[in-house]
Amino acid sequence: MAEPDFPAAPPASAPQRIVFTGDFLRASPYYWRPTQHFNARWLQQLFGEALRQATGLPNELVMWSHDSVSGGLDGNAVAQIHDAFGVPRNVQGWVRIFNEQSCPPQVEALLVHLFRDALVVGFEMPPMVEAVLMRHGIPFIDVINHPVRFLDDLMFGMRSNLAPVARGLAARAVREDWLRLMGSIQAAAAGRLFRQTLVPDSALFLMQMEHDRSQVDGQRFVGVTEFMGRIGEIAKRHERLYVKAHPLAPQAPQTMAILGQFPNAERIEANFYTLCATDAITRVAAMSSSTVTEAGYFGKRADYVFQPPFRFARDGALPQGREYVGLYNDYLAPDFWRGILSGVMETTPEDGMRVPEKPNRLRLSLREFWNFNEIDTDFATELWMRKNGPK
Repeated sequence: MAEPDFPAAPPASAPQRIVFTGDFLRASPYYWRPTQHFNARWLQQLFGEALRQATGLPNELVMWSHDSVSGGLDGNAVAQIHDAFGVPRNVQGWVRIFNEQSCPPQVEALLVHLFRDALVVGFEMPPMVEAVLMRHGIPFIDVINHPVRFLDDLMFGMRSNLAPVARGLAARAVREDWLRLMGSIQAAAAGRLFRQTLVPDSALFLMQMEHDRSQVDGQRFVGVTEFMGRIGEIAKRHERLYVKAHPLAPQAPQTMAILGQFPNAERIEANFYTLCATDAITRVAAMSSSTVTEAGYFGKRADYVFQPPFRFARDGALPQGREYVGLYNDYLAPDFWRGILSGVMETTPEDGMRVPEKPNRLRLSLREFWNFNEIDTDFATELWMRKNGPK
C-alpha cells in the first residue's frame, strides 16, 4: 500500500465544520451490525467541546447508526457500499475494502459529500477513507489508542495529512525516556508480590483475538499459525516459551497448536505487566499485539512475528507516511487544538484553560483497562476488602 504524502499547503478553503468518524464499514464477525460506532461517538464527546471552543465550529458524527448512536448512515447504506465494491456484506467483505486505494464512483461521491468542507477527526480511520480524503484535499486528524497502556491513564496517537498540524503534533510528542521511566515505575508495582518461579532466559508469546485490524494483510486476515517458523526460531533461542492465551479465547485452537508444536512451550496465566516485571522473561513476542510495544519500555526484547499495529515518529521527529505521534493528556484542553490548528484555520485566542490530570479518567470513560487494572485499581480494592470485607 502506498504511503500518503503531506499536502504542500493547507486546504484552499478553511473547514466549516468538524466531522468525527471512524471505521463505519467494519461489521461484527457474527452479525450485520457495526463495531466502531460507540468509539467514534466517544471521541466526539471527548474532543467535541474543546474543538468548538478552539475553532468556533460545530461538530457532527458520520458513522453506521446503531443502538443509541446516530451517525447518518444506516445498515442499508453500508450494505450498498459493500455491494458497490462487489464484496460480501460481512467482516470478510470489510477486510477486502479496508486497504483499497480507489473507490467505485458512487462510493467516492458519497464520501466526498459526507466530508467536504470539514476537518475530519477519525478514530482508527481505515486507509480506504483516508485515500479519498487525500485525493480531494480534505484535512484530517486520525486518532488511535496508543499501544502504551501502563501509564496513569491512556494516551493517544495522532497523525494528520496537513504538514502544519503534523509539526504541531511532533512538537508535543511524549519523550521516549519518559515512557521508559514510567515503565520502570510500573514494573516496581507489578512485580512487588509475584512469587511464581519462572525459568530464566524465557520468552513470552501473547495470543490475540481473530479479526483484528492489526491482522489485515492486503485483503485478508492472517493467523498466528502462518508464522510457526518465526515462533519456532524464538522458542529455540530460549529455555522456555511461555504462551499466554487471550483472556476472551483461553482454549483457542491457535493457542493449542503452539503449545503442541514446541516442546519447551508452556501455558502461563499471570498478568502481562507482572511477567514484564520479572527478570526471567527476556523477550516478548506476538503476531501484532500492542503489548509487544509496551514490553520494550520494560527493557525486554520485543518482536513482532507479523507487524506492529501502528508505527510512530519518536522524540519530536516529524511523522512520515502513516506514522503517529504519541501524546498524553494535553488534548483534553482547547489550547492544544488551537496550537496545532492555528496554521491551517482561524482559531480563538488561547485562554490557558486546563483539564487537571486524573488517574484512569480515560480508562473509566472508555471502559477499557487491558489488564492494567489487575496491578492498579483491582489490587487496591482487594486490599480494602481484606481489611474491611465480610468477616
